[in-house]
Amino acid sequence: MTEMTNTVSQVGTGVFVIVFVWIAALVLAIILLRAAGSAKLGVIPIVLLALTITLVLVFFPRSPENRPPFTEIEQHRTNTPHVASGRASKPSGFAKQAATPSK
Repeated sequence: MTEMTNTVSQVGTGVFVIVFVWIAALVLAIILLRAAGSAKLGVIPIVLLALTITLVLVFFPRSPENRPPFTEIEQHRTNTPHVASGRASKPSGFAKQAATPSK
């Protein structure tokens, strides 16, 4: 069974790379747009490079998109009390009160 060990919040490395690429492209684009003259045209290759990296990561993923099939684990019920927060669960007094007739 393959596990996705390179994930944070069920998001892979590629998503972080795409976010980083676009943040860097936007920062460089803002810097170049404030420049004078033909330096403003440097925004075009930066945006095209960021777009190319994004398309490569989206259309050619490193790992398969399908997750491994879900395998069901059979659990057996026992008559032992369940432990909740360090204390054994006790039946509530409501069931005892409802079973006894009121006077």
